[in-house]
Amino acid sequence: MKFKHENLEVYQLAMELVQIVYKLLKKFPKKKMYKLIALDKSLKARTNVQ
Repeated sequence: MKFKHENLEVYQLAMELVQIVYKLLKKFPKKKMYKLIALDKSLKARTNVQ
């Protein structure tokens, strides 16, 4: 029988956190969402440069 990561408590808690974050993001104003997305993209671009 294979071990499934879905059985780990940390995985289950992380999935609950994802759901909470999604619910919170739905309440954000659109303007702030665009700023968050732009910030996320700029941070990803910086970390990909070596």
